[in-house]
Amino acid sequence: RETCSRPTISNFFARLQAMFSPPNNENGNLHISQVCGNTRCISMSVGSSMLEFRLADLSTLGKMPFNDELTDGGPLIFHAEPHVDPTTGESFTCAVQLKIDLENYRMKPEYVVFSVEPTESPQPGAELKRRLITRIETEYPSPVHTIGLTPQFIVMIQIPYPLNWDGMLRAEGKWLMTGEYEGNLNDYNTWQPERPTIIHLIDRVTGEHTEVFETDPFFFFHIVNSFEDNEGSSKVV
Repeated sequence: RETCSRPTISNFFARLQAMFSPPNNENGNLHISQVCGNTRCISMSVGSSMLEFRLADLSTLGKMPFNDELTDGGPLIFHAEPHVDPTTGESFTCAVQLKIDLENYRMKPEYVVFSVEPTESPQPGAELKRRLITRIETEYPSPVHTIGLTPQFIVMIQIPYPLNWDGMLRAEGKWLMTGEYEGNLNDYNTWQPERPTIIHLIDRVTGEHTEVFETDPFFFFHIVNSFEDNEGSSKVV
């Protein structure tokens, strides 16, 4: 299916079930990668699922099973395109977690930065454990389409295009009640040029949030390259 679309389901209760337990065709077409030392293939989407498939015949195995606590506070959505370290084989990415603050009756979203180490099971369908690198609380989460990776750092760029809760609820609510879906990407996000672009520099081993830079608002999808220049005392990324 197309990005930010919903399947055609005639029954209300079936639609309700699909919202909390998405089917295996849940927009798993945005980017593909390999994990576990490049032995297992995954397809990722704007939804909460990572779908595993066989490279030989492209058959779908199902949702990648995880055995960790990353999603205990809520689902992970808007996964960034993974970067695989060409030397170690470790796969790095981040996602938005829609945590709920029950005490204050509000959403408390976070960025969750994590990796899959190359020593995880190469067996298709086997459970994996993700390594949590860090969590970054944010009042205005925007999707991160891709991250930058250097030998020491993860570069995460947060553009002023945060989630639009009202638009999201309208689009999803109409689909749930009527089966009709007319949403698009701008229903889920809203451009806010009065906010800065925030560049997070994260130590990929310790998770230390070493630097935060603010700059003018801009929109992007992909980081072309990231590198370190350790001449003198400065690091240029």
